Amino acid sequence: IEDFGQSTRIDENNQVAKNNLAGARRKIGDLQQTVDDLSEKINKTNPQITIIPNDQKQKVSNLYLERAIAKYELSTQPKGQKPARICKTSLNCNKVIDDLAISIQIDPNNAKSHRILGLTYRALENFDHALISFNKSIELNESDESSLSERGWTYMEMLQPDKALQDINESITLNPQNNHTYRLRSWVLMSLGEWEKAKTDVKLLLNLYPQDPNLHYLLGLININSGLTEEGIQNISLAQNLLGGISEP
Repeated sequence: IEDFGQSTRIDENNQVAKNNLAGARRKIGDLQQTVDDLSEKINKTNPQITIIPNDQKQKVSNLYLERAIAKYELSTQPKGQKPARICKTSLNCNKVIDDLAISIQIDPNNAKSHRILGLTYRALENFDHALISFNKSIELNESDESSLSERGWTYMEMLQPDKALQDINESITLNPQNNHTYRLRSWVLMSLGEWEKAKTDVKLLLNLYPQDPNLHYLLGLININSGLTEEGIQNISLAQNLLGGISEP
């Protein structure tokens, strides 16, 4: 944190250092410090939104975006076993939306601000507004595979797996190296009863993460639903062993 912080002080446009700084703070639960630091920067900048010079708009917009992302991490929690998150309180998530609204007001073409806005609305389970935000993000950046996969999972939350699969397939086409998207697709395929296709994705991931108990558990479910009950039970038992018997997957 000290080194990445110094790097951002030397070059405040160093996005790699910013991302690593935020990641390091997340790991030690120091997101509030990130919010405080960005609040200080925003106060120093003290932007009068209506008179920000054009060459400064992207920078100021990103300050509000970065603070919104830190607030989002503080304000949400995992939604069970799903990849989506849910708000701890609507009040806190609305504060995230406030920052994103300013970010977008300053720079309406900030595609990432629209994407994070979509995530926040989804965390509030306001799926219609989430779709509007993801649509705008994709409109601004058609090659944004993250917005496509997030819109896809929003469709899953809305119980529309066919639309979800279309978006997630397109996301994989844009970035075949994003392993997380294959996991999303396996869940969608399972919901559609496409067991063999789901099995292909899970096996691909198991080659990369052979010690992941959740993947062995998914493979077990797939095998059981494909009629390979004994093999499926073995997969689930292996998942249990990898968890050390602490909890049932």
